Amino acid sequence: MHRTLQIPELLRLVFEEVYVDNDFCWSTLAALVRTCRIFHDVGIRILWYHLPHLGPLILCFPSDVLEVFYGPHEQVVCLARPPNAQDWSRFMHYAAHVQCLSVEDSGCFTRRLSTMRVAPGVYMTLHVYKPVEHVLPNLSELSWCHGSGLDRQMEDLQSLRLALGPKVDTLLIKCFSKLDDALVLRYNQTLEDFIRDAPVLHCVTFIGTQMHSSTQDLAPRLLQKQYRLRVFSMCTGVGGRMSAQTLLCLSQLPMLHAATFQCGELTAAEKGILSSTQALYPPSFPSLQTATFFAQNAADCAPVLGLAATSRLRDLRIDTFSAPRASELRQLFSDIVKDYADLLDTLVVSSMTPASRSDTSYTITPDVLQPLFALKNVVHISIAPRCPIKIDDATVKDIAKAWPQIRILNLGIHGRRFNNAQQVTLKSLMSLAQHCRNLQDLGLSFDTAVGPISEAYDEQHHLLDGLCNRRLSVLRVCTSKLPERRDDVEVLTRFLADVFPKLKKIHTAWINSLDFDALDREQDFEDPGWDEEWAEVNRSLVEICAIRKLERRQVAPQVK
Repeated sequence: MHRTLQIPELLRLVFEEVYVDNDFCWSTLAALVRTCRIFHDVGIRILWYHLPHLGPLILCFPSDVLEVFYGPHEQVVCLARPPNAQDWSRFMHYAAHVQCLSVEDSGCFTRRLSTMRVAPGVYMTLHVYKPVEHVLPNLSELSWCHGSGLDRQMEDLQSLRLALGPKVDTLLIKCFSKLDDALVLRYNQTLEDFIRDAPVLHCVTFIGTQMHSSTQDLAPRLLQKQYRLRVFSMCTGVGGRMSAQTLLCLSQLPMLHAATFQCGELTAAEKGILSSTQALYPPSFPSLQTATFFAQNAADCAPVLGLAATSRLRDLRIDTFSAPRASELRQLFSDIVKDYADLLDTLVVSSMTPASRSDTSYTITPDVLQPLFALKNVVHISIAPRCPIKIDDATVKDIAKAWPQIRILNLGIHGRRFNNAQQVTLKSLMSLAQHCRNLQDLGLSFDTAVGPISEAYDEQHHLLDGLCNRRLSVLRVCTSKLPERRDDVEVLTRFLADVFPKLKKIHTAWINSLDFDALDREQDFEDPGWDEEWAEVNRSLVEICAIRKLERRQVAPQVK
């Protein structure tokens, strides 16, 4: 064998690529592992690193212990008898390599694994007859979700008990179906025992629309014991919120650098507790750098933003259920700038439901965006609260000058198709190309009339110096419409190729799959040909850029 194939580090890179490269990754990697000893020692760790469930390990029991039933759409794994201590040896050998157990289907798993199901009663039997306390001694990441129905939930609870181990540092709990009342106490006790005995937890996530209130009450006790926690998320759906006690415990974690907050309207007593604690025990959130807020309204985020005012927040994402009014949005931006003007580099604002079409109080104007101009180091701005945005070329020019280091700029591209008169012209693209040299992803709806293009060229029809951005690769035009004249479309295509020579992809909102507001879709005037026309512009633009790149390569040696 060649010496290169005897280097474990290189083999690991090759096997990892094989593992995620095709639909038959498991069988391909298993064949490689059986080739020779050195392949086995490296590949076995990758082969068993991540499992969707315990089915593959259960298949390691001797044949007289197993019973496997093959149905038309699934494979059911059963136990013919309880395994004795000798039967567990092969199971435990491979279980030592499992570090990630997920109940979710993954694209890297074969169809056989995704359709394999463990029969009822198996987890209970394994839990009773296990030879050691922890059958997955090296498991570090666990993602668990219970099903619906009492019998299924009892099995899921046993699988949770079987999987939890001393080295689990990443825990994801999902509750999307109501947990039977008879199991709530046992479920909470299992989690509480694990929290008490777990040495170090780094990442904990609770997510689900059917999470029991007593389960949410576990959060403060968990946070008090796990002071080294780095990532914490709790999202319980629309209408839920974190308690003041949970917020206070989070604020005192010294190593917490990322958190997801479920914000809601606090009572007067809770607001008083937060204010007094903030004054007595500063600073709050000493290491927080990334924060995500889920709230019913934008105003519900204010108390938590105030509590985190002394943090080193760099990445802030706010998602509200209801579209914010312009006044609420301006107040939110003012609160953000007041505390994070020098630190924040990413700001994303979005909402789940659209604004009313007839209510002008939702319209985002330049005055609403004005506070954000004070952000000095921002590189990613996305303002998409599903409200109409009315800005002009002057506003875009101010944005370009205020954020010269911006890399991703999206203004309303995810919103509903408000067909307002567009006051942004191609001059705005020239301003962004001139002042934002690092811009890579731009989302903006604009008027495609080619009249302003003449200002970008000199008398010899050469692009003026400074109007070329060589980093922009993605342009999201939202509901922009192409000119009616074919000649103007060709002029626009050449202009985009000149100003953005690295542009590869143009996205539009003229397709139904990007319209989240299905109920109001019939109120939008739509021509199915607009998306295809932009796609044709995209293809022509890429061809022009490729031809010009080839011409530059041919001219360069002659000039040299």
